[in-house]
Amino acid sequence: MVLTIRDIDNPEIVLEKAKEIMKIISQYAYTNTWLNDEEWKTTLPVWFVESMTLKTSEDRDRDDNLWHFESWIESMYHRAWEWYSSKTSDSSIEITIKLLNIPFIFEQFLYIFYAQGIPMDKMSDKDDIYGFTQYG
Repeated sequence: MVLTIRDIDNPEIVLEKAKEIMKIISQYAYTNTWLNDEEWKTTLPVWFVESMTLKTSEDRDRDDNLWHFESWIESMYHRAWEWYSSKTSDSSIEITIKLLNIPFIFEQFLYIFYAQGIPMDKMSDKDDIYGFTQYG
């Protein structure tokens, strides 16, 4: 599957922030060392953790794209995909995702970009099973 994030400023910075989070997650993925929720709060970048922990249930009710922190962590533990490759252009990012199972939960990955202020309607994906999906 290929995720495209288009019409954004500073795609290199956005991609680096996403890589930072995924590198941390990958250190513990598929091992017996998965952290507990409190450990994740001190391991992941503060800006990212606070994008969830400073939100109320009312905030999440008003914005379907927000995540409850513990739910996000749990979904990352059970994800059925891996980051395969990525590249940037002047105003976009393209990320190739290796799907390990179908169906798959993918929205927790999109949230890494949404938490950086990227609107969902700037994100889309294309794969061989479901075709093209525009978010937002």
